[in-house]
Amino acid sequence: MSNQRTDMMCDLLELYALNGLTKEEAAEFKKHLKTCAVCRNQLIELQLVVDLLPTASEPIEVPQGMRERVLDHVFNSTTATKPVQNTAVRAGSELNAMESSGTAMKTIRASRSMQMDNEQSAVDETSKMTELSRISSQGKADQKLRYWRLASLALTATVIGLGLYAFTLKGNMSELQVDLIAVKETVSGLQTELTGLNSKLALASKPAADMQVNKIVTLNPAAENIVSKGLASIVIDSKGTHLIVQADDLPQVKQQEAFQVWLIKDNQPVSAGTFSPHDGKGVVYFTFEPKDYDTVAITLEPDANGEKPRGSIVLAGGLKS
Repeated sequence: MSNQRTDMMCDLLELYALNGLTKEEAAEFKKHLKTCAVCRNQLIELQLVVDLLPTASEPIEVPQGMRERVLDHVFNSTTATKPVQNTAVRAGSELNAMESSGTAMKTIRASRSMQMDNEQSAVDETSKMTELSRISSQGKADQKLRYWRLASLALTATVIGLGLYAFTLKGNMSELQVDLIAVKETVSGLQTELTGLNSKLALASKPAADMQVNKIVTLNPAAENIVSKGLASIVIDSKGTHLIVQADDLPQVKQQEAFQVWLIKDNQPVSAGTFSPHDGKGVVYFTFEPKDYDTVAITLEPDANGEKPRGSIVLAGGLKS
């Protein structure tokens, strides 16, 4: 109900600007102006238009028959000349007032129409800007969404790559651990073998209490360019008969080469062991069954796996006295 009354008061704006309201209506409209900013703003514009009406008025067409009725009433009246003149003057004034009022109303309506058009244009422009802003924001949101999707795909690919790399690395670590265990076993075997050799060397260098030397043979170089020398001893103790071969000034071996000791009988060699020299020295301790061997010899072999001599003789000596 309050909105309806406000609209009714707003409709009186043009009449108020033209002083066309009664005193009571004007007082009521003044109260309305205190609470309606729209009417206050429009009133300022209407007052400017009203001030320009004397210079901008255009005649409007008088309703058909009105002029004839007024003139007939004036000229056919039986009243005195002065009253007739007053009536004619009043009628003319009324016509001019109507003409001016009509022109003013047309001007006011045109002004309000222009203002409404401007307001509607402003609203349309605001709507366009809002829509453009919404489209721009939506485009930015879509662009961010595409960026985050690409970033997510790249992150997923990176995680998968790291997983595959970790899996491969884990497999390589497992293989390295296996290889390390094998190396440790090899080193352990070598240490065990070295311990056994050291024990044999200690036993050879320290005769047993009941050991008896049966024979000592000097080993001579097999060629003139060989400076090596050696000694072969046959000893007997409670454990059996043993051959102890010692050599000095031996040449350095290459890669897998090794020195091998042979007991020979009737040109049939029997391996008594192999060794690699250390600082040009080497020792072999060999337990064997007593036989009438002819010769003891040391050869330089390509490796330590030969069952028959393959290399050249370095040192040799006869066992028969």
